[in-house]
Amino acid sequence: YNDEFKEIEMKHDFGFLNDEDYERFKEKLENNMKKYEDIRMQIIDYLDTIEARVLNHYQRLKITVAKPDIGKLKVSLMKLEEMYSQGKIDKNTYEKVKSEIEYEIKRLEKLVG
Repeated sequence: YNDEFKEIEMKHDFGFLNDEDYERFKEKLENNMKKYEDIRMQIIDYLDTIEARVLNHYQRLKITVAKPDIGKLKVSLMKLEEMYSQGKIDKNTYEKVKSEIEYEIKRLEKLVG
């Protein structure tokens, strides 16, 4: 609409539009701009509402997925400790894998809340 405003102003300045027509066109453009701005704001509000709802569902989904994963990781940690106590893996490997599993458990527990 800025281009149309400029065009109308230029026509008015050069005398192609009288004051009455200029004001009428200008008012029409302003009304259209307001109408489209209102529609834009409605769309933004609608998208914000959708985003909030999606985020709620996403949080619930993450929790649903995280809970079984925590259990699996704890079982893996127990198996790792068992393998280490039986001498099937060395201390460095045990400590490295254990710290990775514990980190992942803590991360998922934060997610669950």
